[in-house]
Amino acid sequence: MLLKKRNELLFQDDPNGDGTIFACHVDNCCSVGGKLKRITGPETLMKSDSFHWQQRWDKVLVFRKLMRRALFLVEDKEAKRAEACLMKKKKKKPSPREIFKEANATIPPPDMLERRVMAVLQALTEKGHQADQSQMAGSTPVGRFFKPGANTSNVMLNQMSHVKKGCSSDPPASVFLIFRENPKTGKTFTARSTGTCEVDNRHLNRLLDAPSAGLMRADRLIHNCHERSNDNKMVNRLGLDPSGTSGTEQHTTNQRFPATASAGVLD
Repeated sequence: MLLKKRNELLFQDDPNGDGTIFACHVDNCCSVGGKLKRITGPETLMKSDSFHWQQRWDKVLVFRKLMRRALFLVEDKEAKRAEACLMKKKKKKPSPREIFKEANATIPPPDMLERRVMAVLQALTEKGHQADQSQMAGSTPVGRFFKPGANTSNVMLNQMSHVKKGCSSDPPASVFLIFRENPKTGKTFTARSTGTCEVDNRHLNRLLDAPSAGLMRADRLIHNCHERSNDNKMVNRLGLDPSGTSGTEQHTTNQRFPATASAGVLD
């Protein structure tokens, strides 16, 4: 409740915002989504982090490259934008590989994503059948893609349930912009990952790795760590000017007494 209240206070002077959190990317989306919505509100979309969704295929698949290609899709409009951007830089027509490397891929809606993922699973299952037939005929079997074990079917069903619910798909553009461009640098950043949050947590573990840490110091360390992280995102990803108190907060991180806090922007 305090987190929701703080977010509302940050937007109280913004006529275009009311503190609503439109989307949240987390691991174990269907397990923790209900708890998070009690904080953020029922209008928040709970999305699965794409890295963890792919990582769970490790239990049954020998490799994930095909599944990654099924998950991410470069739309025609984005491919043309990337081509025009490269043409402007290099003054020559780029190769398809360069275009797809420059382009920002999106995760399609549930119905399209389900077809793409099922196409991969069906193709790999057919390869497995061919391997069994080759082995029965005494020939050298072709490579297998699925790891043996009863757990394979359970993983497939669980992974596909997230696809059908829309957990893995990007939010609609009318609700949430998944890509943010820095107008100063021209670089585009994706807003679907939980990677920076995990990096912040690892950094906090190092900051608090001491024989003892008082509540006051722990509160200051946690506050300043996330404020600096959010300030960096505002500057590097959105092209905004740095907060005037960033240096003060960074300095007070290593102090054993609290300092005056400044308002930041929640990730």
